[in-house]
Amino acid sequence: MTAAYSRIAQTPIITTPPTRRHGRPRQYAPFTTSQPFTSPQHPPSPSTTSLKRYPESPGALTTPLPPYWSQKPTVSGFKPQRPPINTTLPKSQEERLWLGEKLESAGEGNRVYKRLRGRGRGHKRGRRLRVGSVRLVSADGLSDRGRVEIFIRGEWGTVCDDLFNSKAGSVVCRQLGFTTALAVMKRAALGEADRSVRILLDDVECEGGERSLLECKRSRVGKHNCSHGEDVGVICG
Repeated sequence: MTAAYSRIAQTPIITTPPTRRHGRPRQYAPFTTSQPFTSPQHPPSPSTTSLKRYPESPGALTTPLPPYWSQKPTVSGFKPQRPPINTTLPKSQEERLWLGEKLESAGEGNRVYKRLRGRGRGHKRGRRLRVGSVRLVSADGLSDRGRVEIFIRGEWGTVCDDLFNSKAGSVVCRQLGFTTALAVMKRAALGEADRSVRILLDDVECEGGERSLLECKRSRVGKHNCSHGEDVGVICG
């Protein structure tokens, strides 16, 4: 192989000696190049020293990339969160009552319930209930007298007659739209509730100006030492 130089382009012309194929010489086209051969260079790897802070994204560090690199759009500052899992164990009945009374004093008294069907004053369909609502349950269907029942945490329950006086009876009557209590009937004189009905309040002492029996001095909801033979009733007027 020999090399010759062209006078016009001043570039080397590489030629190869002819070879014979089937008795005839083989011709090769000359290979020319106008630039010296250089080895390919890899793009520089990003390093922490080349990080720059850009004003359009405060607080974010970015690395300048070559023009032939493509950057995928990403969303920063968002992480998928799993829904909370309830891992609490069921509480005993007394603990649930204590917790409900704490929530009640913290503002659960404003919770509204739909009134259930039943007998006695205040059972009109469509009327809505709040915690501490009362009703008079009468076997005769009278609206101004009956056994006192109170609505707490979605259920109706009776009130024990221990320490229950005319002031507490007046609080009940005013809740129902009457003026005062004409009489307080003890020892289930106006009817005894079934065993399925719980006794919710006991030792109720009122001053007379309360808006609900729950505002009176009383024992904890569901705690009592009486039976349905001591269900209290009132006669309103």
